[in-house]
Amino acid sequence: MSRLTRLAAAAAAGLGLAAAPAVAVEVLPHQATYALELAEQSAGTGILRLEGQLVFKWAQVCDGWEIEQRDETTILFERGALVTVETEYDAWESPDGRDLRFNLTRQTNGVVTEQYSGIATISDDGAGTAHYRLPGPQRLRLPAGTLFPTTHSLALLARAEAGDTAFTASQFDGAMAYGVTELRAAIGPPTPAGGNPETLLSDTISWPVEMAYYPAEGSSRVPLHQLAVRLHANGVMETMDIDVGTFVIRASLRKLVALDSPIC
Repeated sequence: MSRLTRLAAAAAAGLGLAAAPAVAVEVLPHQATYALELAEQSAGTGILRLEGQLVFKWAQVCDGWEIEQRDETTILFERGALVTVETEYDAWESPDGRDLRFNLTRQTNGVVTEQYSGIATISDDGAGTAHYRLPGPQRLRLPAGTLFPTTHSLALLARAEAGDTAFTASQFDGAMAYGVTELRAAIGPPTPAGGNPETLLSDTISWPVEMAYYPAEGSSRVPLHQLAVRLHANGVMETMDIDVGTFVIRASLRKLVALDSPIC
């Protein structure tokens, strides 16, 4: 069993996920670069062109996991308005999935429009607390069963490997104004390994996964946003369709680099 697999098992056990399938998840630490384009839009949205790039890094470090995401999207509207949105997100998560540090900055046309920064912890009873430094001091309660981003990804992969078709859990990553979300995932039938031109994906099975993000509190049946991905067994997302309501952004993998594991 690899060190990363042991960390995944420790996180599942530590967070009381014993009900989750006992499946070994072998994640590939990697950096993936995606090209962004407009997939579809609702009538009246008025987008003439959308383009951009997203770089996602999921790294194994001696004391847990690190996530870095950088994306820039430029949208040209029919009336001539040009909007550029840039997002920087960084997170560190402990091996047992109980501690998270997060920082997010989002700019629109060079002006900062959102900033979130803080720490979050999960207690022995499965509930937790997030302490924000930005946009201002704030304390947020995390309901029992809340998962941080890497632990959620590992749990989703374990469900897919076990043949489950659905997985629902509360998630907190510190990157959204609405705090905790209920993430409902529908997992489609697997595609066997083989035939993928990307070498690092050629030996992995994959699944189509549709994820809908709902407010954790309240009775809203309308998702905040939705994500449809082609998820590989090593944790790499080959494609993503990001549905923000009035339009859908397609992210297509253009470059994939395996990252070395640290010597600890």
